[in-house]
Amino acid sequence: MSDSQDSKRSLLIRFPDKADLFCYDLPTRPRKDIGKVLVTGATGYIGGRLIPALLEKGCQVRCMVRDEQKIKDKAWYKSVDVVCADVFAVNSLQKALAGIDVAYYLIHSMSTGKDFYKQDLSAAQNFADAAGKAEVKQLIYLGGLGHPESDLSAHLRSRQETGAVLHRSSVPVTEFRAAIIVGSGSLSFEMIRYLTERVPVMICPSWVYTKVQPIAVDDVIRYLILAVANEASFNKIIEIGGSDVITYREMMLGYARARGLKRFMIPVPVLTPRLSSYWVHLVTPLEGTIAKPLIDGLKNEVVVTNDLVRQLFPGMRHQLSGRGKGNNKWLETVKNSVSLSAISLFVFSFHQPLSSVCLKGLS
Repeated sequence: MSDSQDSKRSLLIRFPDKADLFCYDLPTRPRKDIGKVLVTGATGYIGGRLIPALLEKGCQVRCMVRDEQKIKDKAWYKSVDVVCADVFAVNSLQKALAGIDVAYYLIHSMSTGKDFYKQDLSAAQNFADAAGKAEVKQLIYLGGLGHPESDLSAHLRSRQETGAVLHRSSVPVTEFRAAIIVGSGSLSFEMIRYLTERVPVMICPSWVYTKVQPIAVDDVIRYLILAVANEASFNKIIEIGGSDVITYREMMLGYARARGLKRFMIPVPVLTPRLSSYWVHLVTPLEGTIAKPLIDGLKNEVVVTNDLVRQLFPGMRHQLSGRGKGNNKWLETVKNSVSLSAISLFVFSFHQPLSSVCLKGLS
């Protein structure tokens, strides 16, 4: 964004001071001073949790969905304004974005197959253009961690390129990047959970030793809310994660301990991502179109590389902190994420693929 655009927009936006918006500890003051907030991906894992949290903070919330029937059973349905729109139907976005101050972009196309990368970028461009025309004051986006100069998987590259498309718009963008989000319903976490639940002795490919910095879903929601009207976060890429950097192996063994399961892992030198995805599809209810891009991404280290998040949100305390005997927050959070018993998960998975259980928005 140019200096002239920044200057012009600063004349249009007069958000109150950060202290008047949100306490770092939450809950916050009612948001009577802010107009409507749009949440896309409202049927998804993050969107479905963000909406009630925004309502609790006093926000006026509008949900953008393709099919209103999918949210009619939600407890918050009658408390929100619902607009049916599609990012690939440009004209429908005008109504969705009309009168919106802050818009959350929580959409991806991974479940559509091998062309999801192109669809992600096209969708983001359509939304960014429409947001600019509607004079939206802030876009908030949740993408994925990973060093941009490394050999990122198509999924992680897509998440970051989607953010780049949004940043090129005339609207200030706050972009968060996260690794695995720990919570029942997160696609990546559910994959780890099902593998640990169902495979007592696991032949492990090299990706189980990749470093990852998981974050609790409640912490993600807090960050997404704290960013609203926070001008210090405008046009920033903010890396977020829990306090621990661990490996996928440690994550699976930690989950096993939380569930009281005994698991054994046998490393093997070669197991390609394609073979791994077939294996994951075989032993979990995760659809093949979802399994492969997720598995491909497990080769990439996804860890926080700077302390910008601490500068912007100094009062945040993470749920995931410490794996030692003195601090079992990691295991405690994992236990809290297990909302269904192993038996009910096993039975349920044969009736519905995991991708339809979790997300058609963002995972």
